Amino acid sequence: MNSTQITLAVISAQQGDEPAFNSLCTYLYNPSFLFAMKLCKQKDLAKDITQEAWTVVAKDIRKLKEPSVFKAWLFRVVYHKFVDVTRKDKYIESFQRISMNNQ
Repeated sequence: MNSTQITLAVISAQQGDEPAFNSLCTYLYNPSFLFAMKLCKQKDLAKDITQEAWTVVAKDIRKLKEPSVFKAWLFRVVYHKFVDVTRKDKYIESFQRISMNNQ
């Protein structure tokens, strides 16, 4: 899929074309997973991050104003999901330390 085909698939997906969305997912799921792997270096966590990112993409694709930037937007969503998970993990670790100190 070249950039023009991606843009056209995004436009179709924004109009509710499920096969177009599925083609985007088929073409870009693995690259988004590999990006998540580079960020977190844990296969299971990368799978979760990628799945969550695609859930956001499915929900918010109609809000994307410039379909030609879909790929960059997708990777930003993956990155933000990684940041969310990292923050949540740090919060949990901090909470666990506080709980242990209070016992």
